[in-house]
Amino acid sequence: MREELRALKSLAGPFPSFEADLTPGEPRDLFSVWLRDAIEAGIKEPHAMVLSTIDENGVPDARVLILKNLDRRGWHFATTGGGPKGRQIAANPSVALTFYWPQLGRQVRLRGMALQAEAHERYADFRERAPAARAVALTGRQSEVLGSPQDLEDALALQNRRLREEPDLVAADWALFIVMPHEVEFWQGDSERRHHRLRYRRERAGWLKERLWPWWPGLAGGKGCTGAGAGLVAPVDHKRPIVPATVQWPMATSRLRATFVRVRWQDTCELASMVHCWMADFRKSVAREGGACSIGCHPRLRKARKWSTVSRLDKLSCNYNSL
Repeated sequence: MREELRALKSLAGPFPSFEADLTPGEPRDLFSVWLRDAIEAGIKEPHAMVLSTIDENGVPDARVLILKNLDRRGWHFATTGGGPKGRQIAANPSVALTFYWPQLGRQVRLRGMALQAEAHERYADFRERAPAARAVALTGRQSEVLGSPQDLEDALALQNRRLREEPDLVAADWALFIVMPHEVEFWQGDSERRHHRLRYRRERAGWLKERLWPWWPGLAGGKGCTGAGAGLVAPVDHKRPIVPATVQWPMATSRLRATFVRVRWQDTCELASMVHCWMADFRKSVAREGGACSIGCHPRLRKARKWSTVSRLDKLSCNYNSL
């Protein structure tokens, strides 16, 4: 698949211009403009979005849903409260939403809390659904193992009969969630990868707007991540233990040591991406020197497995030591 994927074009453009200085003070207002632009551009299902949650084991989960509404409270979506989405949100209401409109080269990322809407809103949302969709929701068995197609047909026939008898029937566990974001990022793609990124962060006084670098800030040196000047900027949390790690090449001048901090999962993923870039840049020169690339973690990492990032770092160590 590698050659087939490499042959596919991405971010070919042309794309709309983006002036961060002219954006409104509220992310909701800018999102409304971008969504209407996607509708006018004829993008199919422009209201489709990826909802990301965390399950009971701390593992990310994601699926595509439809945005049901947008108001001053936040972004709305609906689901069954007894399904995986509903159970995961009940245990951990922190969620992320992602919108992508490829023809415009735009995406929007939100992170925040998903809270239940009022009962009358949930009931109204359910009754507005198509009869077939209501029948499916009334079966109440989302994501359970299906024994046979006939089991589904029988269950739907029963619920359709109930709906004919009780047109206002609402599924008992129907849930309408409102995502109240604390962070919203708008991403306008660029054919030369000079992407425009604008992040809104909620503070007590309101929303703070920040421009972001096209690449992760820890990767210096322009295009890609080449050059000995590539560094790391990690968010420091003094309440979390410091985790030292070493990236080493056999050449005497190519030994880099950095101190990493126990941070969020996405920061650990960025660490993995950064190391991959470093190794890709130096792999050929290392091979010419007859050496090998490796990344090692401090021994105490392997003992303290209660840390959320430990297993990921250990896997990173194993993966790169095997190169």
